[in-house]
Amino acid sequence: FNPGLVTDFVWRNFVVDPPEDTLIRKINYDENPFLSDTMLKVIEAAKRRDPDGFKHVYEGVPESDDDAAIIKLSWIE
Repeated sequence: FNPGLVTDFVWRNFVVDPPEDTLIRKINYDENPFLSDTMLKVIEAAKRRDPDGFKHVYEGVPESDDDAAIIKLSWIE
């Protein structure tokens, strides 16, 4: 899944602080044996063009800033 923000309920409650006896298994595009060479090139291009966007879209890293926020979380971290 691609969580929108680090403050999202699912991210906070099932990734950052999961319930006891929960197994978290992160899987990603690089473990997909059926991914085409074309798609791998698209992913590599995205990684070069926009590293932060790449991390969010292709690695599932949530964004720290909400575009609607007046004070960005990254400004105060």
